Formats: sequence, structure tokens, C-alpha cells
Amino acid sequence: MRMTQVEQALTIAAEGSISKAAKKLYLSQPNLSVSLRQLEKELGAPLFERTGKGVSPTAFGKNFLSFAAPAYRQFQLLGEFCTTMLQPAQQRLSVASQHLRFASILFSSFCTDNAGSSYEFSFLEGSLQEVLTMVRQHEADLGVIIMPHHTRKMMQHMLKGNSIVYHSLSAESPAVIVRKDHPLLASGHKTVTTEMLQQYPLVMYRDTNIEYLNEVDELGLNARQSILVRERASMYELLRLSDAYTIGTHNLHAYSNTQYYDDMGVIRLSDRSEILEIGYIHPAGVDLSPIAQSYVNRLISALEN
Repeated sequence: MRMTQVEQALTIAAEGSISKAAKKLYLSQPNLSVSLRQLEKELGAPLFERTGKGVSPTAFGKNFLSFAAPAYRQFQLLGEFCTTMLQPAQQRLSVASQHLRFASILFSSFCTDNAGSSYEFSFLEGSLQEVLTMVRQHEADLGVIIMPHHTRKMMQHMLKGNSIVYHSLSAESPAVIVRKDHPLLASGHKTVTTEMLQQYPLVMYRDTNIEYLNEVDELGLNARQSILVRERASMYELLRLSDAYTIGTHNLHAYSNTQYYDDMGVIRLSDRSEILEIGYIHPAGVDLSPIAQSYVNRLISALEN
């Protein structure tokens, strides 16, 4: 008795017809009938009897099939086990990030460069608090965050309390981001002051913590109009279709080959010395996997050029 014959008997029982079973098994009906007769001869009893609609198991056939089904399933599992053991392990990486476009651009190219591998990658954008939570709960292998210098001590204390390790990557001056035909760019300004920004709406990401709002106060923006959004798509549309602006980090090296957005421009703040630090975090006591370290190396290379 061969395992293929067991599979054939189970398929005939499931289909209730030798002809239908033959089609499902990609066999000719005569060949399947011959194989079934050989099996029945070896067993010494018929497995099926003909009915008006096809075939149905005999009493002996029912008992045989009740033992054959779990045995065949175990055989299938053995094959799956062997196949899995012989295949390279699937690479897994989960990155959480605040709304930093260069990080998502690098992630996209990272996926492309690993196209020949078996992997499961995820890139999860969110607020600072959401990124911290995902890293603390091991939903993400690492997180990419912005850390304002004036909150550094407080944030590092908070990170340590949550068993999270922080690594600095780059320190940037705040950048004003607007559409390319914005009045500030149209007038040829290379830098702007906070006073020049007061007549325009400020768009910010709505965070579940207060650090970003503190950052706005620290910069002395005093915006008369402010808009809160949660997603990068909403931020982009507001900037593209209005005279609104946002404040963020803009490393020149990171965007040397890819613009922030084709229709967006960047202006430096000239009257503020505040520094926004870009860094990455991961759970304390957990070494980065080789694939995670490879992504971090890309971040370092992009920011340092």
C-alpha cells in the first residue's frame, strides 16, 4: 500500500465519485480505477460500492478511511516539516517611526534590496508615545524618533524607566516646510524668522504626549492659527493646498537624492538655536538582529552621507 493510494481513496470518498476524484487528482479515470482495485486486492475487501449518484464507502471502507485520514494528515505534516527545515528562515523586521519621510523612503528601498529573500517587514508610523509603546511592548524591533534637546534629560529618564535604550543619530536645526509656491519661498527667502511665520497657519501632528506642543512654545512660534492632524497624508494635503507650514527636522544629506516631496520646499529658521535630535530606540537588554542593524546602518549612512 502506497501513500498515494491512501490519498486517492480519501479523495474518492470526499468527492463521492471516481470520475470527479480523477479530475481533482489530475489522473485519468481508468488509471484511478486500476489503482483502487489494486489497493482493494491488497486489503482483501472492497472500499467502495456503487450508488445511483456515484460511490460510497462500504462498512469496511468507513473503518479504513477513519484510520487512513489522520495517518495521511501526519504524513502531510511530516512533508511540511521537512520543507520548512530545508528552507532559509524568513527574515522579520518591524520598524516604528514618527512621521519622518526619509525613514520610510529608506525602508522602501530596504524592502526592494531584499526582494530575493523570504521576509515579513512592517513600517509603523505614529506619534512619539505610540512609537515608545510599540517598542516597549516588542511590537517593533526598533523605533525612529525626534528628541528636542531641551527635553533630552526628561525623555532619557522616561526611556530608562520603560527599559528602552536610545541612540543619537543626528542633530538638526528646526526647518520650516511649505509648498514650493508659498509666499515665503516666492519672495526668495532662504531663511525666515518666527515673526514672519505668524501670519500663516501652523500644522502639527497631534501627539498623545505634550513634548511637541512644548517644542512649539520653545520656538516661540505664537501661531494665531493651528491645525492638528494624525496622518502624513493629511499633513501633505494641507501644506500643498494652503499657505500653512509645519516645523520639522530636515537633514540635507538624507534628502540629497530624494526630495522631501517634489512640490515642497524647506526654509531654515534664523532666529532660533533649538536643536531637534534624530535617533533610534530599542528594548534594553535585546540586541538588534542582523536585519534590524542593517536598517540602522542605512539610517546612519543617509544622515551622515
